[in-house]
Order: sequence, then structure tokens, then C-alpha cells
Amino acid sequence: KWRDQDSNLFFFDCDLTNCPTHHIAATMEILRLVHVAVCYCPELLSADQWDFVLCSLLAWFQTCRQTQPHTISNTGLLAAAARNEGLLRCMHFTTFCCHINKLLCAVVHLLARDDDGGDGEAPAALAEAWRSWCGHAVYAEFVPLFMACADTASVALTLGRDPVITCLHQLLEHLSLSIYLMPSWLVEDDTDESHKLLAMLQGELDEDACHGQDMVKEMARRMSMITGLVPVLGGSLPSMITG
Repeated sequence: KWRDQDSNLFFFDCDLTNCPTHHIAATMEILRLVHVAVCYCPELLSADQWDFVLCSLLAWFQTCRQTQPHTISNTGLLAAAARNEGLLRCMHFTTFCCHINKLLCAVVHLLARDDDGGDGEAPAALAEAWRSWCGHAVYAEFVPLFMACADTASVALTLGRDPVITCLHQLLEHLSLSIYLMPSWLVEDDTDESHKLLAMLQGELDEDACHGQDMVKEMARRMSMITGLVPVLGGSLPSMITG
């Protein structure tokens, strides 16, 4: 009910291209609040609140997928370079997408911490939902978005426009982190969803090049090399997830 009543506030599964700036800003404040809750007090969230987090995460990535062709794409970046309105849309999308990606990283990091013998901050139902449907669904939206954004990097570098290049690099830095943190079971499980996700990744990698976690790390490494970015590794991971 709240989703239908407040559709202009949450921007689930829609195109942000022509949305007012103040509406997008309000949604990003919600994203920041949810991100802080997941990072710093996950044990206080109820089952219904975790359901909201997972469902919203999927719907927000669907929004990113719909908006990306009009902003961070070959034609979108050319428009951004040509006029201020296009640049503003590019900046809105980049900021929105980075906030959603930080939420994804926080959820993945939390569940991975519990798998490694952490304090059990995440409820068992969350891990079950993530493993049974949400993880595959979210990354099925995320991986094509990552590839599409990385594919435009060479175009952005030819534009010679600092704001455009900054937007794209900021976005790819955040998206690379989600690829790096991607759980290996997402491509290793013997399910239709895992096979489809593996096929998406193999669209960029040779089929026999690597498998499982090696494959997703190699994807992050190659995309980072293409864009001139340094992969986010080691001690920088926690600060990027919680920052």
C-alpha cells in the first residue's frame, strides 16, 4: 500500500530522467538512512523492515537500469557534454546509483561477515531470502548495469569534460566494489538463475578463463583497468561500504 501511495518518493522501477531534483534528493535521504541502519544497527531491524530493504534494493536497481540509457550511455554522455541539463541528469543518476550500490555492498558485507563466523547480526530469514531469490535477482539487474556503464568509459575519456569523466569514474568505482564483493555461489550454484548470471559475466570473459569467485574478481580487475581505476581492495573496503 505504501509503495503505491508514495511512488513519487521511492522511485521504484521507473525512469528518473525527468524527475524533479528535490524528489530525487528526498529519495537519496531515505537511501542514506537505510544504509546507516544496515551498517550500524542491523540487529534492530524487524523482519518486515528487512523485507523492505531487500525489495527496495531490487526495485531501485531496476530504476537504475531504466535510467542508464538516458544518462550514462554513449548518447547520454554526449548530451551531457553538449548542455548543462544533460550534465545535471548525469550527476543525478550517478549519485542515486552510488547510494543504491553502497546499500548493496552493506547487505552483502553483513551477510558475508555472518557466514565467516560473525556476531549473527543478520536474522536467519534475511540470509535465506538473499540466498533463495534476492541475491540472484539483484545481481541480474546489477551486472548488465555495470557492463553498460563500463562500456561508455572510452567515450567519456574522449570528451575532455572533467565533470562528465568525474561522474563516470565515481560510478564505476562504486560498481566495481559490488562486483568484487559478489558471492561466488551466485554463479556456482546449479540453478537457472546462476547459469544466466554466469552467462552475463562470460559475455565479457572467455568461457574457460576462470570460475566462481575468480571470475567476478577478474571482471572487477579488467573493468578497473579499462577505466583507469584502481580496484578497491584490502583496508579500503570497510570505509567505502560504511562511508
